[in-house]
Amino acid sequence: MSLSFINLFFTLSIFQLLLISVYLLLNRKGKKMSNTLLALFFLSMGLNLIDTALQFNGAYDSVPSLAFWSSCVPLLFGPFLYLYVQSLLVKDFVLEKGKWIHFAPFIFCFAVTEVSYLSRPQELQLKMLQNLETQTPQFLTWTGSLIFVIFFLYLLASSFLIKRFKKTAIHSLSGSTYNNLGSISALIFFCMMLVVLAVICQLALLTAWAKYAYAVFAFMLLLLIVFIAKVLIKAMQKADLFSIIEDSPRPVPQFSEIQAAEKQDLISKLKDHMEKQKPYLEPELTIDELANQMSIRPKLLSHLINDSLKQNFFDFVNRYRIEEARSLLSAVGGEGGDRKLTVLEVMYQVGFNSKSSFNTLFKKYTGKTPSEIKKRL
Repeated sequence: MSLSFINLFFTLSIFQLLLISVYLLLNRKGKKMSNTLLALFFLSMGLNLIDTALQFNGAYDSVPSLAFWSSCVPLLFGPFLYLYVQSLLVKDFVLEKGKWIHFAPFIFCFAVTEVSYLSRPQELQLKMLQNLETQTPQFLTWTGSLIFVIFFLYLLASSFLIKRFKKTAIHSLSGSTYNNLGSISALIFFCMMLVVLAVICQLALLTAWAKYAYAVFAFMLLLLIVFIAKVLIKAMQKADLFSIIEDSPRPVPQFSEIQAAEKQDLISKLKDHMEKQKPYLEPELTIDELANQMSIRPKLLSHLINDSLKQNFFDFVNRYRIEEARSLLSAVGGEGGDRKLTVLEVMYQVGFNSKSSFNTLFKKYTGKTPSEIKKRL
């Protein structure tokens, strides 16, 4: 293999994809089924790149019958990622018979293309390989584009599942789980971007811009390397990066369980507990844990927060965190304050573990960023 940039990108991206696949298979955090499906998603991408790299470097010239074995593998990308998202959001998820239909297009395509290709004489197989380097047949280009369009539709369906889950389960999600959903959404968005570039690369082969197709492909590999590197670093810091503790959304009660006076007493008790005990400083705080601390039922606590305080659990807890952060930042400018205290340290102290979420919510609730508050003081 030559030491060209594209081969270097091939090597790095394949190594990273295989590494994160092994990491997920060995990871004990989260659901085993979810980790396995996500590992298979990354593994299928790695296998597809291995075949592409071998074709690119003429490794099949001596054994052309082994070429194109991964041409249909991209049909697995969508099902693996979609089923992975389903396995996270659906309680007691299992791969029953109905779900195996997602793999039918891959099985059919693989059987047809392999039989068609292997039935050809070796001389014709070699000619197809050599022509591929100079001129890609139109039917292969359009077929490849169609496969990526199918993947894009699966990505849209996965994004819809997450959006619907957030809407129904936000009343009981912890900050950590909400951030994990953000990481999964970022993965889906990144895949969408890759699909768009892949289709552009495929269609460019049919135009006068064909000479730039390899440059676009190299850029895709570079993006993949950077993204997977970031994922690996985050995963090492946070083992449950792509896991969700809550198996299913908890419905918000739509009935009144207590009298008005008793309800007001509980609200006062809740606010007093939040102000004195400061349970919101725990990043992994859930509505079940908070209800347990107050010795009341989680459904009743959810009812109080949503119907009486007109907030969801996520906003309720984060408002206290932001207020605590503002107090800490205000103390920095006061007499005896620790002027060396950084915004990042404040973020971790009040229970956040995502800088982007902290900055966004801080500005939402205070009208200013943490840095602006500290600079003014």
